[in-house]
Amino acid sequence: MNHKFIFAALWMSFTFCSNEPAKQPDGQTATEAVPVQNAQTSPPATVGNLTLIAPRLVASSGETVCLDITVAGFQQLVSMQYSVRWDRNVLEFKELKNFKLPSMDGNNFGTNNAQDGVLTALWIENSLKGIAIADGTSIYQICYKVKGKSGQFSSINFVDKPTPFEAVNTRDEIVGIKGMDGKVTVK
Repeated sequence: MNHKFIFAALWMSFTFCSNEPAKQPDGQTATEAVPVQNAQTSPPATVGNLTLIAPRLVASSGETVCLDITVAGFQQLVSMQYSVRWDRNVLEFKELKNFKLPSMDGNNFGTNNAQDGVLTALWIENSLKGIAIADGTSIYQICYKVKGKSGQFSSINFVDKPTPFEAVNTRDEIVGIKGMDGKVTVK
């Protein structure tokens, strides 16, 4: 069970895919494949839920706030991925800090679109032995400068775009992810 090899194999298969028709030994191109009738694919079954939780708080315009991202149902996980969204007109992304998971640091987050109110997250526990942590434990903090006006607010949403929800446990089972969205209200 080495997820690094799975990711590498998927990357290789996408990298070397081509839209060129296959050549037959006689030099002619193969005919197009006929789709299989009634073929059904179903998404993999999920077990349990990992819950990502952002707090609700009130802050003054100009203040910097750091939100603890806490979890529930974090049982023997080896990886997880998701996206976080907020209103960029109310909050300006500043930094990520206080990482509490093994193998987690700022490199686990995509901040290229933070100015648009989007952060992506991908964490893999490098030993692949799995991690279990108590419900309510903070796994990191997201810090923002509050730039909205009094009465405005921004939700902190856990979303599946651009990075889709996925968590995997030590038994190679897909664990469902749900978010308990937070909120920053400008006083």
